[in-house]
Amino acid sequence: MNNHEIYKQIEEHIKERKFDDNTEIEIASTKNIIYNLLNGNKEKLSQERKLGCYIKDPATMTDSELLVAVLQSCSEEVLLGLEKEFGKNSKISKLIRDEVLKDSQTQQISNEETITTLENMLKESEKLNYKLYSLICKYMSEKGYKSDADFYNSIFMSRQNFARIRNKSANIGKDCILWIVCGLGLNYIEAYQVLNAAGYTFKSNDKRDVVISYIMKNVPNYTFDMVNDVLYHFNLRTFLDE
Repeated sequence: MNNHEIYKQIEEHIKERKFDDNTEIEIASTKNIIYNLLNGNKEKLSQERKLGCYIKDPATMTDSELLVAVLQSCSEEVLLGLEKEFGKNSKISKLIRDEVLKDSQTQQISNEETITTLENMLKESEKLNYKLYSLICKYMSEKGYKSDADFYNSIFMSRQNFARIRNKSANIGKDCILWIVCGLGLNYIEAYQVLNAAGYTFKSNDKRDVVISYIMKNVPNYTFDMVNDVLYHFNLRTFLDE
């Protein structure tokens, strides 16, 4: 099955569906807030949305503090959307990486350098008793990957990002899990197991989830590149946009 056939099938599959666009609305709203801050319009913040617990008293905070606080109140999916909106080399994207995501992105296991084979990784997962990591190791082994680096390099994921799945205290976003399961080429049942182990599931009102799950159910031996091509075709965020 070629990509054009998949496009047609998915277009038919999603034609009558209604999708939740709350994320897109929040990205647009947050973008407006950021522009107001950059233009010195602090007083308009309260008119945009409820800003959450990160902002105690806007009147006593500097514009820079408010900007960081607004970003801290966003979900990981919204932050990724903002990076795409402003561009990866923008000051906003640098702020997101340096001040908002720095804790989660830099968490690593202390013995990262010593874990080079899946045999060692499986022993480590048993010691940690961590279902998610154990499942991913299992599927990496079945797919023939010799080490963690062998896998995450093949899907253009950073070592720091992949290492988070070994840390029980790390806040692992759904997008990271989808990136891994698509990179492994898992079928729907296998992907569902991994998502469930991380506390997530596929959502029937999320267009990106519907497209990805359709591929997993209907395209045997799909590839990571194919998933990205299909997402791009439907103007959805690809894993190469991360």
